[in-house]
Amino acid sequence: MSDTPVPAVPEDGPLPPDTTEGPPAFMSSELRLAGRINRLAQVLERPFQQQVSNQYEITLSDWRVLVQIVQRPGVSGSEIATTTALPAMSVSRSVQTLRTTGRVTSKVDPRDSRRRRLFATREGQDLYDHIAPQALEDITRVMDVLNPDEKTFFLALVDRLNRRSDELLP
Repeated sequence: MSDTPVPAVPEDGPLPPDTTEGPPAFMSSELRLAGRINRLAQVLERPFQQQVSNQYEITLSDWRVLVQIVQRPGVSGSEIATTTALPAMSVSRSVQTLRTTGRVTSKVDPRDSRRRRLFATREGQDLYDHIAPQALEDITRVMDVLNPDEKTFFLALVDRLNRRSDELLP
């Protein structure tokens, strides 16, 4: 158990008790929690899907890959797949699309000729510089309901759950 104090329960309160017939309540609440996490992810993605994707002709998957390449110049496709939990085939398709559209280039890794290191082109960097502030603003609007301590605690919990899922589902 951690010594980290738990922040106050949000205004909406904890998950209500499960009164449905069926699996034990703890199973239903765990499944509902997974659904809520998925819903939050969908809500955070919605502005991108509605405003950015069509305007800049970039899919959410391609954007996620571009973000990794801009933030970690020289990253490989397999490293992106590991970091983002995107399927390797999806990353490969996104890299190919980003190459075709002139947003990414690659170089052979001098230490391993089978591996290609990925870099944003000027066009890719410019696109990132244009979209990232809006994406950050969209996320911030959702997260602003949390005070700074709650944000820190929430992110620590998400990181902890991600580490655990990495242990269980390599």
